[in-house]
Amino acid sequence: MDDNANKPLGFDLKELALSQDFPSMAPTTANAAAPSIRKPSPQWWVAFSKNLKHRQVFPLLEMKDDREYFVVAPQLRDALVEEWHPILLVLFQTRQGAFFLCPIRMPDQNGKLDTWNTSGHNILHTYAEQWIRRQSDMQAGGYRVVIPISPYEPPMWPENTDKLFEDALKGRVIDSLDHPTIKKLRGGI
Repeated sequence: MDDNANKPLGFDLKELALSQDFPSMAPTTANAAAPSIRKPSPQWWVAFSKNLKHRQVFPLLEMKDDREYFVVAPQLRDALVEEWHPILLVLFQTRQGAFFLCPIRMPDQNGKLDTWNTSGHNILHTYAEQWIRRQSDMQAGGYRVVIPISPYEPPMWPENTDKLFEDALKGRVIDSLDHPTIKKLRGGI
């Protein structure tokens, strides 16, 4: 048996421990992070509203390598027509109460849409206001839905979501051909 196991530690645990008065230890006020534009993790329980005000279509340029999205301003849409797509941003909420905007591509000018985005739209029509996990199904070429075994409390939605959309898009508008994202696409950076 180890003789050190019964020796005193040489310090007072109460002196080393932190106070349990957590609010006094963090006197600052935390602001919620701006919502991101992203696809949900397959492990997240998420919900989305049936309210159409929580869904908006934007001309988005996707930087796939960086997993970033940018809105193309009206005056540049013709000049960048090959770079952007009409994408529906849908307000999603996690079980922890965080909000994010999920991008789902809209049909092209010919009404065509790939199987992944078609399944994304089908989920929107079928599972609004329900907690789900959206997971990739590579064999089907789309998403499948997992429903919780036990029901969760329904999601709560803010009255005005315009601010959430504004915060998510802040700094993400391409309004000049000199924008760093355009320069990167054209080999200028």
